[in-house]
Parts: sequence; C-alpha cells; structure tokens
Amino acid sequence: MFILFYFFSFVLGLALGSFINCLIYRIKNKLPTFLTRSQCLECNKNLLIRDNIPILGYLFLKGRCRYCRAKIPPRYLYAELLSGLLVVLLFYLNGFHNVFSQTIFFEPNIIESIKFLLTIIFYLTAFVTLVTVFIYDYKFFLIPNKIVFPGILLFTALNLLADLLQSISNDKFSYAFIIFGFVAAIFFSLVYLFQYLITQGKGVGFGDIKYAFLLGLIFKQQTYFLFLISCGLGLLYALYLLIVKRESLKAKIPMGSIFSLAGFVMLLLHDQKFFSGIQAYLWIPDPFYLC
Repeated sequence: MFILFYFFSFVLGLALGSFINCLIYRIKNKLPTFLTRSQCLECNKNLLIRDNIPILGYLFLKGRCRYCRAKIPPRYLYAELLSGLLVVLLFYLNGFHNVFSQTIFFEPNIIESIKFLLTIIFYLTAFVTLVTVFIYDYKFFLIPNKIVFPGILLFTALNLLADLLQSISNDKFSYAFIIFGFVAAIFFSLVYLFQYLITQGKGVGFGDIKYAFLLGLIFKQQTYFLFLISCGLGLLYALYLLIVKRESLKAKIPMGSIFSLAGFVMLLLHDQKFFSGIQAYLWIPDPFYLC
C-alpha cells in the first residue's frame, strides 16, 4: 500500500509539473489558459494526447516535435521529474500514507475520507500556486493576476468547505478556517502595503501585496512563520546578489519567488516537530490540516 500510494503520488506530480510548464508558457504569451490544445512552439501544430503524457511523451518522440522535428527543450522533462519527486516528498513528510490507510481502508468513514481528499486538494493547489509564482516571478519579475485572483477565489471556497466539513463532523458551527484566513490575508497584505507606500513602490511591488493576501488565505495563522522565513531568505538572496553577483543595492529581488520558497518550506515541514511544537506552545490551531 505504501509503495502504491507513492507511485500514484509521483505520477500525479508528473502531471502537475506538465501543467505548470503549460500554464507559465500560456500566461506569458497571453494565450487561453484552459480549453485549448497544446501546440508545438515552432510549427504551432496541435499535439496529440499521447504526446502530452509526462516523461513518456518526451521519450517516445526522442525530444523532438512529431511534425517539424524541432527540438523540445529538456527543461520541460526535468521540471516534470522534479515536480513528481517534490509531491512525493510533500506527501511523505506530512504522513499522508498513514492517513490514507487509516481513513480509506482500516476505519472507513465518509466524512473523514472527504476531509482527507480536501486536504490533498488543498496541498496540491497550494503546491501548483507556489511553484508557478516562484518560476514566473524569478524569470519575469512579475506575479500574474491570472494566478493570484483565481487563487483567492479558490482558497476562499476551500476554506468555506473546510468549515462546513468541520461543522458536520463536530455537530457544531465552525468558522475558524475562513476567519483566520481573511484575518491573516488582510494583515499580511497590509504589512507590505505599508512598505509599498513608505518606499514608493521601490521595496515591493503591488503584485507582492496581492500575493501576500493569497498566502494569508493559504497559511492563515501560521503566516507569521512565512513572514519570518521570507525575511531570512530575502536577506540571504540580497547578500548573494551583493557578494557573489556584485550587484548594487538597487538590484531587483523577486519577492514573489521568496514568498513561494518560504511557503513551500512551510508545506514540507508543516507536520514536523519544529512547527507543530511551537504551534502547540502558542495554542495555535492547525491552519489547513483537516485529518
């Protein structure tokens, strides 16, 4: 069961990596995000469904377009592999295989199974959001609204659904997810709005403020961890630019990428003793773990 669970987790990660590659390309080139076929970057012919199968499609085509024989950049293959491995690591560190066995097989329960499914959706949606913004902001110094605004709507809906499930499970009305989410979102975005106003837009961009609001909805009352990790990573990156790259103090820093990396660290280590211990010490309820 352990091996089977993580095999499917890896396959799922491969598919998400392929989706992220496609999403970044389409947003950058102002193409429809969904409901259109993938095309060759050179001849613009629609790809067959089997050509889009992660890893296998690239290997069967030997890294070249079926029609024009143009070379497919190997970075797409590497991104899919890395995504698959990261999803496996994400699930493993958070013990999802144990919860899966418990809720689906040993003690099956409809509500608990739905909670587990929602938790998986929450983590994977956060994963796609963080990775997409990390890459996009690092390459183009821009956080796309096509990610932020749908993300705000989606995580608001997920928080509402989480509260609904908690209310049904406990026979008591619950509103913690949505309340904590919006409080953290407003506070986190106001911090960077203040910095934006003080520096007249030189310290952070307005996209960072919108992204901070989205991250508040995701991490809720653990957003202060995210803030501290982001500050540390931002300082390290600034020192790297100054010392290694010999950049000036006016060098741009992709804060969206810094936020995303800090957020991914949070997702990976959420179930580890460091965060859970501090969380218990401060009497902080779990921000996004239903099961």
